[in-house]
Amino acid sequence: MTATSQALDRLVQTASLQSIAYRELYARRGDGKPSTTSAQPEYMLGIDRNEDQALFRLRLRCTIDYGDGSLLVVEPEAEYRVEDESLMPLSHELIVEFANEVAVMALIPYLREALADLSLRVLGSAILMPVMLRGAIRFTAEPPDTHGEPEE
Repeated sequence: MTATSQALDRLVQTASLQSIAYRELYARRGDGKPSTTSAQPEYMLGIDRNEDQALFRLRLRCTIDYGDGSLLVVEPEAEYRVEDESLMPLSHELIVEFANEVAVMALIPYLREALADLSLRVLGSAILMPVMLRGAIRFTAEPPDTHGEPEE
């Protein structure tokens, strides 16, 4: 087991979810008919840490550009508190690994619900986000924000 994996196990055991909220909800209908076949979601991971490092926020941003001016942006965020001081300071790589293994799965239901609601209200038909298995969206540890692509 690698050192990062051991640290991840400890982080998973000691990190407590403090809240889940939306950082951004945005929808715009363009002038034409949105093309649902050519629109591909783009995912981005955002990371915020407070000064004492015990609190951190992970954001899963999804942007869908339909090419006709129609646009959806949904960004739920989860806030976690770490109780294990031996993990401090948390490395960027460890936080990204935690995001990939834990936080993305916690945020996907919020992302799914908001995309369906916004698309129905603004574009006239609901987007149904497919079931996403663990690891379907993965991010790399490239600071400061990290882009992820769904694996096929």
